Amino acid sequence: MLVALVCVRMALAAVVVAHPDGGVIVDSGGYLALARLLVHAGNYLEPSGQDLIWPPGYPLLIAAASLWQEPNPVATAVLQLGLTGILALSLVWIGAKLIGQNAGLAAGWLYALSPNAAFWAMTVMSETAFSALLVLGVAACVSVILWRWRPGALAAGLALGAASLVRPAGTLLILIWAGLLFAFLRRPQGSWAAAVRAALLLLGGLAIILPWVIRNQLVRGEFVFSNVAAKTYYGFNIASVLAEARGISRNEAVREIGAGGDDWGNALRVLATYPNIFAVQQLEGIVRTAVGVESGVWARQLGLGKELEGSFGVLSALRAGHPGGAFSQLQRQLMSPETALHACLFLFGAAYTLGIWGLFGVALLRGRRWPPLAAQAAVLVVTTVAYIVLVPGAAGQARFRVSVEPLLALVAGFVWAPNARALRQHPLPERIQTT
Repeated sequence: MLVALVCVRMALAAVVVAHPDGGVIVDSGGYLALARLLVHAGNYLEPSGQDLIWPPGYPLLIAAASLWQEPNPVATAVLQLGLTGILALSLVWIGAKLIGQNAGLAAGWLYALSPNAAFWAMTVMSETAFSALLVLGVAACVSVILWRWRPGALAAGLALGAASLVRPAGTLLILIWAGLLFAFLRRPQGSWAAAVRAALLLLGGLAIILPWVIRNQLVRGEFVFSNVAAKTYYGFNIASVLAEARGISRNEAVREIGAGGDDWGNALRVLATYPNIFAVQQLEGIVRTAVGVESGVWARQLGLGKELEGSFGVLSALRAGHPGGAFSQLQRQLMSPETALHACLFLFGAAYTLGIWGLFGVALLRGRRWPPLAAQAAVLVVTTVAYIVLVPGAAGQARFRVSVEPLLALVAGFVWAPNARALRQHPLPERIQTT
């Protein structure tokens, strides 16, 4: 049945074919331009410096999906829809190995039903590819935790290194995962064996990251992997604070922060002057990442027209503290033939998001029922989820959650773990007991 559902999801390719421009948003244009540079110029030297912001991982995927011809959004979306299917089936394997077949099947189903994952896979954005590499890394780490398999640690590092080429946020995960592996393995295996596996993970990540850093030094004169973190921090997180406090545009705030060439000093002064605004904006961004529903992008993909690409005031009414007004607004959308589909998508997306977080929380509350090694894998997964949701701060958007939805589904599937008595009578999986 799950395989059938995955095949049905591939039918969404028909929507992409019908509306090929629906999945091309502002940042998509940058990725397509970089992919076009790879295909036609044979290099990655973008005149405005975009190559220093976005490493070549995702543009390479676009070029490969387009068979190294003119970058094709439709071909990219079809490939990404296929990746979501592979991810669902991968979660079945991981969950089954960690805690049992029912938990694995539940994880696969929960992810396969995600509207957020499906619609963003239809968009030319990097989150789906990043998700696939994260899950590959988790599967490799599971092999290390369960079976102490050394090549698994190297594979996990390589997966995270490749994920960093797609989204630079993955770089810190290399250090985090290496530290967690060492902590998990130190007591049962000894410090030396644990250090070897942690070092292999670091080696795998550095083997991919360092060549790109060296390239940037040689070609651009900057010994850096990516400038995107600094750009986001100064150009969004800090600039948004100044813009709100002064009543100016964010572009004006960016220019003011950069005045005099002391970005760091100016940023500290903004934080010291407006700490409350900064804290509120960070919290709002984290909430957007965790539970946001960007149904406007979905409306664009379905060709519903520019006027239907907003939330129709539903979310703004809720933020203003008027739940009654939000309900009335949503009711009007459901009653209108022109907006009913969009409103139903909004409701489905919101219900799924709250549901997956709810199951995730219930699973964590039942953590004592899990086998010890499954609990270690869950710690790695939960830490990764927290990192990806929290780090963007004020720049957070619902699309960032795409990267962790398979991980949310994996832990949520643990709700279907056997009870403690069944685990004692029929321990799952057997290999956990033999390590």
